[in-house]
Amino acid sequence: MNILSYLLLISSVIAAGFAATISDVRADIKTVATSMTGFDNAIEKLPAKGSIFDALAIKSLVDGLERALDKTTTDIKATPAPFTDADSIAILSDVKDVKPTILHILSNSITKKSNILNLPVPGINGLIRDSMQSLQGKVNNFENALIAASADSVKLEGVALKAELDAEFLKTIKAYS
Repeated sequence: MNILSYLLLISSVIAAGFAATISDVRADIKTVATSMTGFDNAIEKLPAKGSIFDALAIKSLVDGLERALDKTTTDIKATPAPFTDADSIAILSDVKDVKPTILHILSNSITKKSNILNLPVPGINGLIRDSMQSLQGKVNNFENALIAASADSVKLEGVALKAELDAEFLKTIKAYS
């Protein structure tokens, strides 16, 4: 075996080690769901006069959620595509399970706006708007990667779900603009 053959063999082994699986993607979505639940609970429990510690806790939860979304997006892109019909349906079901939490976070961010704006953080309104825009970007990256990798049988449903979430994000961002 010559040097080129060895290099090709090594690079294929390394590349295979970086591939993700459907199981990885589904586990990642569960991590995203857990992060979203924590964020949702923090907003839900935010008192009318929250502290700097409440603000830091929420910021930490948003950062963790964004990291989880980034990892999920990376794993979707690293998984051989297109996904099978069965895998696409299972993943779409996982995402649909998270949808009520996302919608609650967004609507509650508007409902609890006065509590959020009472946090003792200078420029909180702009910070929340920027965080929501960043979070929407991460969710969009996730949605786009998932739609691209999914079987044709579920793409339209994925696009419809994306449109619904995008509209809700825009409402929330507008509330803080």
